[in-house]
Amino acid sequence: MRERLVRYTLLCSLIFLACEVSAAASQAEEPAKDAPKGEKKITMGMALDYNSRYIYRGYAYSEGPVLQPSVSLTINEFTFSSFGNYVLGNEPQQGQINEVDIYLTWSRTWEKITIEPSLNLYTSPNVPDSNSTFETSLSLSRDFGNFRVSTSHSADFVDGSSATYYGDLGLSHTLEVRPGLSLKTCAAFAWPEPLIALDAALTYYLTKNVYLYPHIGISTIFKNSLSDSLEECLTAYGIGTGVEF
Repeated sequence: MRERLVRYTLLCSLIFLACEVSAAASQAEEPAKDAPKGEKKITMGMALDYNSRYIYRGYAYSEGPVLQPSVSLTINEFTFSSFGNYVLGNEPQQGQINEVDIYLTWSRTWEKITIEPSLNLYTSPNVPDSNSTFETSLSLSRDFGNFRVSTSHSADFVDGSSATYYGDLGLSHTLEVRPGLSLKTCAAFAWPEPLIALDAALTYYLTKNVYLYPHIGISTIFKNSLSDSLEECLTAYGIGTGVEF
């Protein structure tokens, strides 16, 4: 049953993307204006996020609270970013950074579809017997007004061993409550381990460049029964602050 559900979801995402590519190719739109030659578009951002628990792709990587700093630099269509995880709770690696990730992403919007391939490196400093992993991923998204449909597919390599695949299909909605205040909600389904995740974040700009974002997320990996799945449901909440320029 699970395998059929996964195959059906993957097939739906591929059909959606194929239809969008076909529709985009058949439409004639005015070409976008190019930036002056030699001019670079550069943006930077930094954020610090407090989370009650570190949850990623349906698994808990901490028992208690963590601080997660991040930084990004975008030059034209390329973005270099880094993420860290600092353990606050009374558990192994308390008071230490136990994860540092580095990402290199290229982004291009073709007609109405945004394509984002990326190379990701995951490392675990201060964690005994840990292995660094290298991941390649491809994300595609399409906006429909305030809604966005997206799908991503990743292959993770550990010490040169065979790849581990992960894919997801999501639907998000952004509500502009008022200027400088927005609410984003997202629902996603992932595979090959059937996973459902629900997230909500409120972003409030204190100034033109500084913002706060309280957030909450719930996720669960499907078990043999609904009751078992609900018992394994993971919840994390927190608040972050960031600056972009």
